[in-house]
Parts: sequence; structure tokens; C-alpha cells
Amino acid sequence: MPPPKQTAHTRQARHQRYCGFAMKFEDWPEEWQEWAKLTPLERFWESEKICAQYLAMGGSLDPGPDPTSPFYDPETSASGAAYGRLGLRVLRRSAV
Repeated sequence: MPPPKQTAHTRQARHQRYCGFAMKFEDWPEEWQEWAKLTPLERFWESEKICAQYLAMGGSLDPGPDPTSPFYDPETSASGAAYGRLGLRVLRRSAV
């Protein structure tokens, strides 16, 4: 059974629930409208692209050190990538 089709009314109700105020779908910024019109699978793939771009630009998925944690050790806490270079690792070494 296919999922129910999203309508402007359901999107508006969801937005009101999360943001606490009503805003018509037509009043949303164009970028939000484009994202809301995507299917969940399309949003997943777009998120994958954004994550890959973030990592390629030197972003990290490692959480920052938490000095309040009982497991925090300032001596082993990394201050950044070695040699001042981006901490990227090779995901594939051969051609696809």
C-alpha cells in the first residue's frame, strides 16, 4: 500500500507542530518548498550528497572533546589533524 500523498495542508500542519506557528506552504522560502516536495528517499539521497560535500571540505563526524565526561583525558584529546592538514581519509583507492 503506497504512503498517503502529502498535501499543502499536511505540510502546513507539520510545520505548525514543529515551529509553533502557522505559515502557509506558499509563503515558505523556495528552498524549503523544494525540499518538502521531495520524497523521503530523495531527501535521503540529497542528505548523502550534502554529507559527502561536508566531509570533502574537511568536516569531521567526530564529536568534540567533552571535558565534563568521566572518560575525558586531556593528554589523549586530539587538538586537530596532524601536520595542520585536513584529516581526510581515502575511501576508495581504485577506479569504480
